[in-house]
Amino acid sequence: MTEPSSLPTATTPYDASDPKQVEKAKLEASRRDKETRDVLTALLGTPAGRSWMWSTLSSANVFSQTFVLGDPHATSFNEGRRSMANQILTDIVRHCPDQYMVMQREASK
Repeated sequence: MTEPSSLPTATTPYDASDPKQVEKAKLEASRRDKETRDVLTALLGTPAGRSWMWSTLSSANVFSQTFVLGDPHATSFNEGRRSMANQILTDIVRHCPDQYMVMQREASK
């Protein structure tokens, strides 16, 4: 007979008072954080990767306004793209601040 999982499922919500669930959630968050760091380190470790990332962040309007005069739907759409790109930028600055600076210098050439 198998032990019931202490991870939440669709029918059992997360219980922050359950030490087993809390520990498993911490381990999973740590694993995802390391995975993010590894991916960004590999990508930003190459000139082509930095160029691609800068282009992607720029095309999502991270460094510019998203407002479209007279079109709130377009503005909302642009803000959604910008929000996702800001999450990526936050991860970059957190995990690879030196590579971010290199990427920024390369983009300004």
